[in-house]
Amino acid sequence: MATTINEASGVADFDKITALQEPLVGVLLASSPIPVYKFRYILQIYVNNAAQAKIKQQKNPLSRAIIDAGRIIRSFELPKYEQSAGNPIHNANVAVQGTGIVKYIELKAGQESATSATSNPTQSLADDTQTFYCLMGKWQFKDGVKPDLTPYIYQDNTDKIKYLTSAPLTVKARLEDYGMIAFMNADLESPASPIDTLTYEITFFDSAGVQIGLIIYKEVVAHLSGSTPVDALAYADEDNVGYYLPFAPANIEAITGVTIPSNAASYTLLLYDDGGQAVWETKTVELYEDCKYTTTRLGWSNEFNAWDYFNFELAHTETINISRKKLTKPFGSWGAAYFEYQNHERGESIYDISGEQQFTVTSNWLNDADFIWLKSMLMSKDVQVQDGNKWFGIVITDSSFELKQDIKGQLNNLTLTYKMANKLR
Repeated sequence: MATTINEASGVADFDKITALQEPLVGVLLASSPIPVYKFRYILQIYVNNAAQAKIKQQKNPLSRAIIDAGRIIRSFELPKYEQSAGNPIHNANVAVQGTGIVKYIELKAGQESATSATSNPTQSLADDTQTFYCLMGKWQFKDGVKPDLTPYIYQDNTDKIKYLTSAPLTVKARLEDYGMIAFMNADLESPASPIDTLTYEITFFDSAGVQIGLIIYKEVVAHLSGSTPVDALAYADEDNVGYYLPFAPANIEAITGVTIPSNAASYTLLLYDDGGQAVWETKTVELYEDCKYTTTRLGWSNEFNAWDYFNFELAHTETINISRKKLTKPFGSWGAAYFEYQNHERGESIYDISGEQQFTVTSNWLNDADFIWLKSMLMSKDVQVQDGNKWFGIVITDSSFELKQDIKGQLNNLTLTYKMANKLR
């Protein structure tokens, strides 16, 4: 007698990649006849080839067990803040494995039962196994909607694969801006088939769209499982699927060793697989300089559990809300031989003071697609602000978001308020 596990909708197999947001439910069913004594279904959950949980459950009235593994898998969601030696991942000048983007999941179905009411049960732990990759997204795409993740999976053909972002293909940045872009480097079969070598192509253009100089080619470098950098994105384990690639101007100069030309108005980024095909979408960065206002650059963990970035180019304001804790001291020399006091002595004294920095920032003109994309920032649990080459955690305090509509070509601005995650002391 054996136990099988199917995807909740009745489909025999789980999709090769699934979003963490949807209920990750498996249906376990034992072949007939089901034992009478001490029968339990068993589901083992493996994350990146390591056993993490074993669940035992009684059969329901239809002799099945329906188990949601999503809550357990979510506990293995990892932060992605550091590249190495404490440096923010946003500032990396190598391709970096994104250990928190995708997890390799195995669900192993089994059962236990006894031959009598007094005998000990025996277990059969791996009657059936389902394997898939889980995209560890931080917020729901849409309740009750199963997202189509096929466009983000590498395939060895000429289809244009999407990066793990909903950002438009053209974005704006200054020379001092940092940022990475995430992608999945495998076809996600089991075992996954990776791209052994990725080639990075960068082309600069002037304001008239004329190419400046030669095209720059760079073979990207990656950290694999904490090892020293290698010269290609070699594939070591089944969990080495999600990667970050340097993308913003400050990263581009660091990874290529080439200074961005002073007359450059934009550049494009193409990523070639080991067959020489540019199978990912072409990304374009339009360069600009601060003029009247100083830009505020925010980064956030998006719906794919990867980093996105956006510049608020217009005016910003800063407010410091100060909190003081006080006590009242008796003035005078009460412990001396005689009593005296000085004019500078005070009764009310401050023993603790802290300040909460709050900022209001405003974007440049946005269209409908921009507003839809930026919803993921307002829904994100992890948002940071760039300050030079450092990044600091912030909390967006706005609780409502008006999705403006582009009426007859009229564009709109986005204004939001945030506070620093740590107080001034």
